[in-house]
Amino acid sequence: MTAVTLQARRFVEMATPKLQTVYHWFLGALDVLAEAKMRKAQYEINRCRWLLDHGRSLASDRVMETMIELARCSKFHRIIVAGTDGISRMSALHRRGYRRISTTSTCGLPHGQYDVAWVEWQQHSIKALETTLQWLVHFLAPASALVIWIGEPMDRRALGLVLARLGFRVEVGTRCEHGLAMAARRLDANRQAMAA
Repeated sequence: MTAVTLQARRFVEMATPKLQTVYHWFLGALDVLAEAKMRKAQYEINRCRWLLDHGRSLASDRVMETMIELARCSKFHRIIVAGTDGISRMSALHRRGYRRISTTSTCGLPHGQYDVAWVEWQQHSIKALETTLQWLVHFLAPASALVIWIGEPMDRRALGLVLARLGFRVEVGTRCEHGLAMAARRLDANRQAMAA
């Protein structure tokens, strides 16, 4: 015990019973205040956690809605999902009624069986994205759509050139939740539509 604590304790022992009661009441009030501050701090922590969790899910839902609109896909289209969060995206699309969905880990051998490729990219490297798209393009049918959401800043022109090299034409792009969402269609699909 410190010297100050010992002096305070001696003072209380020598004080009148009325002063001792006031002192103990004061200590109890301090405990109540400390407990109230702790409860308020815990409430604020829980509130911030809830806001962060729901903020992420709301942002994720907005990205998903934007990508569905850009892809113009129906619930009957076959969709392949690629990216860091593929399994949870697949689950979210299932909850929305899309049943014909695969991820890059469950898609089987490539033979042009998918109508829509859904790519969420969080990395900086355009080369890594190009490599992924080169692999993914073999899974897509001739009239397929490719929808990409990029969460990190990336050169849009470079991405457009990558898509052109792969035989896609960018139809539309929009800013969405701190990223960029783009929809592209195969050039062959445009030629087939004109021939029909």
